[in-house]
Amino acid sequence: MEFTKPKSLNGTQLKSELLNKGIEVETINDLGDGMISFAVPSDKETTAEKIVSAHVGIDTVPTITEKLASIGLDLDQLKAALA
Repeated sequence: MEFTKPKSLNGTQLKSELLNKGIEVETINDLGDGMISFAVPSDKETTAEKIVSAHVGIDTVPTITEKLASIGLDLDQLKAALA
């Protein structure tokens, strides 16, 4: 099903909001031209439309600890390398 893309989209957050209403979404596709799509059971289309319309994505900025962990390091290792 296609939806108008929210002005501020956080895919992980939107998936969670949908799941809270019983709609499990694996992938959200960006179709361009301000549209997104994902599979929705026909009996949940109205609910999904309301959730997408009300969605305000919150940008989450990773902490330095999270950034280091993404490359397999921790803060102590960075400090030691810079010492």
